[in-house]
Amino acid sequence: MKVLFADDEESMRILVKRILADAGHECVLVEDGAQALAALSEKPDVVVLDAMMPVIDGYEACRRLRERDSRIPVMILTARSDIIDKRIGFRSGADDYVVKPFDPNELLLRLEALYRRGTLSDAPGPERLVYRDLEVLFENREVRLRGERVELTRKEFDLLQLLAKQPGKAFSKEQIVDSVWGDDFAGESTSLAVLVRRLREKIERSSSEPEYIQTVWGIGYRFGA
Repeated sequence: MKVLFADDEESMRILVKRILADAGHECVLVEDGAQALAALSEKPDVVVLDAMMPVIDGYEACRRLRERDSRIPVMILTARSDIIDKRIGFRSGADDYVVKPFDPNELLLRLEALYRRGTLSDAPGPERLVYRDLEVLFENREVRLRGERVELTRKEFDLLQLLAKQPGKAFSKEQIVDSVWGDDFAGESTSLAVLVRRLREKIERSSSEPEYIQTVWGIGYRFGA
């Protein structure tokens, strides 16, 4: 696993590099968001961005990264635990969020979980789905709405893929959490609802009357009718 780690604190860069090196992973170290964006040419498997950095902060760097690549896993690292900061991070396109000070083992496990999800092959199923104005290319992990490409985060696409490969099937919240988050689910009851809302905002004409990601009351969600 190659991790791109951006943090303006030298002590934090040294610590994370040691954690990753001891586990046999490679680490590319940079000092701010601008350098992180430039270092994408290193083709990292996972990107970790400190929230508060000079030049370009972690949130803005994540947003700009998502404009280039919707698939690479991104973790936001911050000294704050305020829920508002988490919302900013997830809305910028982050896949995970870790608060400093962190347990080294937890950080490593969560990074490896992001990496595993990034390298898993797609589940068996159709290579392409077209439903109303939406087109999903599963192999390429691309989504087009009325012919225009829609940029989704990794979790947003994983959710859409899970539901769209079996249109009409109702998936329980537990099934969705297990598929999208896996073992590193943080346990926040609002996480799935936030993810569904973000996805609906990107592909639905009306989030209150969704055509694609529909709620099945008392169970979970399904794709289409």
